[in-house]
Amino acid sequence: MFLYFRALSVGENSLQNNIIIYPNPANDFLNIRFDNPQNQNEQIIIYDIYGKAIFKSIIPSGTGNFTIDIRTFSQGIYLIHANGINSRFIKVN
Repeated sequence: MFLYFRALSVGENSLQNNIIIYPNPANDFLNIRFDNPQNQNEQIIIYDIYGKAIFKSIIPSGTGNFTIDIRTFSQGIYLIHANGINSRFIKVN
């Protein structure tokens, strides 16, 4: 599995590019909130613990909140890559 990180220059006028994933653990829907929505479309990818991409979607520019239906996901730990940030969440039944 190859994941990359976007290098950001942090300056006085820079905005931090954070995401908040909730609830975590989750069992039906996963919510993603972007603190600094981008002015361009971004891709969100969810990987299972083996590195297989199991979900891909394009996030429209300016989106502040995004919800994913994870009811069909198996119980376990997942990696999420969105907006240049990597995180994880746990799916429970």
